[in-house]
Amino acid sequence: YAARVEQAKANLAAQIASLSNSQQSQRSREAALTGQEAAIGSAQAQLVKAQADMKRADALVADGSISERERDQTRAALLAAQAAVRQASAAQQVGQQDIRSVLVGRGGLQASVEGARAQLHLAQIDLDNTVIKAPVDGQLSEIGVRSGAYVTAGTQLMFLVPRD
Repeated sequence: YAARVEQAKANLAAQIASLSNSQQSQRSREAALTGQEAAIGSAQAQLVKAQADMKRADALVADGSISERERDQTRAALLAAQAAVRQASAAQQVGQQDIRSVLVGRGGLQASVEGARAQLHLAQIDLDNTVIKAPVDGQLSEIGVRSGAYVTAGTQLMFLVPRD
């Protein structure tokens, strides 16, 4: 029974560690989300630049200052910038879902911690029940059980003779 108590203590410690790991995982994913939000800002800035370049290219191709090929390259850069904004937005949504997953999983981890606490409590009760205490001081007589024997509730183990 003492070994079961120690095992329950170790299980409780493992469950608490898993819960703490979940909290650290949440902080890590929140930091990653901040990075993804910064990436969106960068992609949007590149998009604004590409849109401005495209306006200039359209005006310059009209008066013959640049070739159609150069305008096509500017248009490709604009399309790439638009795709980069969409990609950064998608990465942000994935990051938000990662955080939600951690939060949803935390409920199960908290339940596991409480279950481990209950197991420890039950193991401690079983261990405490291995000690039999007499209700009063006295001396034993007629011991009807031996060490290591299994007994059931209501079995008379011995007689206690009071000091008086």
